[in-house]
Amino acid sequence: MRQALSPARTSLLDDLRRLRSAARVLLDVASPAAREEWNKLEQRLGEDQTGIGSLSEAELIEVNAKVRRFLDILKDLAAQLHE
Repeated sequence: MRQALSPARTSLLDDLRRLRSAARVLLDVASPAAREEWNKLEQRLGEDQTGIGSLSEAELIEVNAKVRRFLDILKDLAAQLHE
């Protein structure tokens, strides 16, 4: 069942969309194993985020945190490569 789009949920979805876009740009610095994990997450979420419609707000917060951590790691790797 799809969850209602409260302001908090809308904000989480917008944040997730932004984080996913930023991570996709940096995937070339990820290891093959990390790219495989990313692809699994992307499949779970769906191309247009349709896979997250049934997630609770708490689950959305958790997914956002995972994507944010992944993005932070990618940013660190990219910075190391450009030193």
